[in-house]
Amino acid sequence: MSSTKDPKLTKNELATFGIFILLFVVLLIIVMNSQSKGADKKASLYPQLHKYQSIEGRIKSISRERYIVDNSRIYIDFINEVKFSLGGSGYNRSSSLQDFTNFIQSGDSLIKRYGSDTVHIHRGEQRYYFVLDDVIN
Repeated sequence: MSSTKDPKLTKNELATFGIFILLFVVLLIIVMNSQSKGADKKASLYPQLHKYQSIEGRIKSISRERYIVDNSRIYIDFINEVKFSLGGSGYNRSSSLQDFTNFIQSGDSLIKRYGSDTVHIHRGEQRYYFVLDDVIN
Protein backbone atom coordinates (compact mmCIF):
# COMPACT_ATOMS: atom_id res chain seq x y z
CA MET A 1 0.00 0.00 0.00
CA SER A 2 1.30 3.37 -0.93
CA SER A 3 0.54 6.33 1.21
CA THR A 4 -0.22 9.62 -0.42
CA LYS A 5 0.70 12.84 1.26
CA ASP A 6 -2.09 15.39 1.65
CA PRO A 7 -1.14 18.56 -0.21
CA LYS A 8 -1.45 21.11 2.58
CA LEU A 9 -0.11 24.62 2.49
CA THR A 10 2.30 25.79 5.13
CA LYS A 11 1.65 28.94 7.15
CA ASN A 12 4.21 30.88 5.07
CA GLU A 13 2.58 29.78 1.82
CA LEU A 14 -0.87 30.76 3.11
CA ALA A 15 0.43 34.16 4.24
CA THR A 16 2.06 34.79 0.84
CA PHE A 17 -1.12 33.76 -0.96
CA GLY A 18 -3.19 36.04 1.29
CA ILE A 19 -0.88 38.99 0.59
CA PHE A 20 -1.22 38.47 -3.18
CA ILE A 21 -5.01 38.34 -2.93
CA LEU A 22 -5.07 41.50 -0.79
CA LEU A 23 -2.78 43.35 -3.24
CA PHE A 24 -4.97 42.28 -6.16
CA VAL A 25 -8.13 43.57 -4.46
CA VAL A 26 -6.45 46.90 -3.54
CA LEU A 27 -5.18 47.35 -7.11
CA LEU A 28 -8.63 46.56 -8.52
CA ILE A 29 -10.24 49.16 -6.24
CA ILE A 30 -7.67 51.80 -7.26
CA VAL A 31 -8.23 51.15 -10.98
CA MET A 32 -12.01 51.24 -10.66
CA ASN A 33 -11.87 54.45 -8.63
CA SER A 34 -9.58 56.24 -11.09
CA GLN A 35 -11.72 55.22 -14.07
CA SER A 36 -14.85 56.40 -12.29
CA LYS A 37 -13.29 59.81 -11.58
CA GLY A 38 -12.19 60.17 -15.21
CA ALA A 39 -15.70 59.29 -16.39
CA ASP A 40 -17.25 61.83 -14.02
CA LYS A 41 -14.97 64.60 -15.28
CA LYS A 42 -15.71 63.86 -18.92
CA ALA A 43 -19.44 63.52 -18.23
CA SER A 44 -19.54 67.13 -17.07
CA LEU A 45 -18.01 68.25 -20.40
CA TYR A 46 -20.04 65.88 -22.60
CA PRO A 47 -23.75 65.69 -21.67
CA GLN A 48 -25.51 62.39 -22.35
CA LEU A 49 -27.65 62.44 -25.51
CA HIS A 50 -31.25 61.59 -24.64
CA LYS A 51 -34.28 60.59 -26.68
CA TYR A 52 -35.89 63.99 -26.19
CA GLN A 53 -33.04 65.93 -27.73
CA SER A 54 -32.34 66.84 -31.29
CA ILE A 55 -28.90 67.17 -32.84
CA GLU A 56 -27.54 67.60 -36.33
CA GLY A 57 -24.01 68.28 -37.49
CA ARG A 58 -20.71 67.09 -38.88
CA ILE A 59 -18.47 65.16 -36.50
CA LYS A 60 -15.10 66.77 -35.80
CA SER A 61 -13.66 64.13 -33.46
CA ILE A 62 -14.62 61.03 -31.48
CA SER A 63 -13.06 59.38 -28.49
CA ARG A 64 -14.03 55.93 -27.29
CA GLU A 65 -13.58 54.64 -23.79
CA ARG A 66 -14.35 51.35 -22.19
CA TYR A 67 -14.67 51.21 -18.43
CA ILE A 68 -14.83 48.44 -15.89
CA VAL A 69 -17.43 50.34 -13.85
CA ASP A 70 -19.48 51.62 -16.80
CA ASN A 71 -20.17 50.20 -20.25
CA SER A 72 -18.35 51.62 -23.22
CA ARG A 73 -19.04 55.26 -23.97
CA ILE A 74 -18.23 57.54 -26.88
CA TYR A 75 -17.58 61.26 -26.70
CA ILE A 76 -18.39 63.25 -29.84
CA ASP A 77 -17.24 66.75 -30.77
CA PHE A 78 -19.02 68.48 -33.63
CA ILE A 79 -17.52 71.11 -35.90
CA ASN A 80 -19.95 73.69 -34.43
CA GLU A 81 -18.44 73.04 -30.94
CA VAL A 82 -21.43 71.02 -29.68
CA LYS A 83 -20.39 68.04 -27.53
CA PHE A 84 -22.26 65.03 -26.26
CA SER A 85 -21.72 61.47 -25.09
CA LEU A 86 -23.49 58.25 -25.85
CA GLY A 87 -23.44 55.05 -23.84
CA GLY A 88 -24.77 51.68 -24.83
CA SER A 89 -24.92 50.47 -28.40
CA GLY A 90 -26.95 50.46 -31.54
CA TYR A 91 -26.53 47.82 -34.21
CA ASN A 92 -27.10 47.77 -37.94
CA ARG A 93 -26.33 44.39 -39.48
CA SER A 94 -26.07 45.83 -42.99
CA SER A 95 -23.08 48.02 -42.13
CA SER A 96 -19.54 46.67 -42.26
CA LEU A 97 -19.05 47.48 -38.57
CA GLN A 98 -22.23 46.60 -36.77
CA ASP A 99 -21.79 48.50 -33.52
CA PHE A 100 -22.68 52.20 -33.73
CA THR A 101 -19.87 53.20 -31.36
CA ASN A 102 -17.31 51.57 -33.67
CA PHE A 103 -19.00 52.61 -36.91
CA ILE A 104 -19.13 56.40 -36.67
CA GLN A 105 -16.03 58.37 -37.55
CA SER A 106 -14.77 61.92 -37.93
CA GLY A 107 -16.29 63.64 -40.95
CA ASP A 108 -19.63 61.80 -40.74
CA SER A 109 -22.81 63.85 -40.50
CA LEU A 110 -25.07 62.78 -37.64
CA ILE A 111 -28.78 63.51 -37.38
CA LYS A 112 -30.98 62.63 -34.42
CA ARG A 113 -34.50 64.02 -34.21
CA TYR A 114 -36.36 65.01 -31.04
CA GLY A 115 -38.30 62.10 -29.53
CA SER A 116 -36.56 59.51 -31.68
CA ASP A 117 -34.08 56.84 -30.66
CA THR A 118 -32.83 56.57 -34.25
CA VAL A 119 -29.54 58.11 -35.32
CA HIS A 120 -28.88 58.72 -39.02
CA ILE A 121 -25.30 58.78 -40.29
CA HIS A 122 -24.45 60.34 -43.65
CA ARG A 123 -21.05 59.33 -44.97
CA GLY A 124 -20.44 60.64 -48.47
CA GLU A 125 -23.33 59.41 -50.60
CA GLN A 126 -24.15 56.56 -48.17
CA ARG A 127 -26.86 56.76 -45.53
CA TYR A 128 -26.97 54.51 -42.45
CA TYR A 129 -29.29 54.42 -39.50
CA PHE A 130 -28.98 52.92 -36.06
CA VAL A 131 -31.61 52.43 -33.39
CA LEU A 132 -29.83 52.99 -30.13
CA ASP A 133 -29.79 49.96 -27.84
CA ASP A 134 -31.52 47.86 -30.51
CA VAL A 135 -30.60 45.61 -33.43
CA ILE A 136 -31.93 46.37 -36.92
CA ASN A 137 -31.72 44.75 -40.37
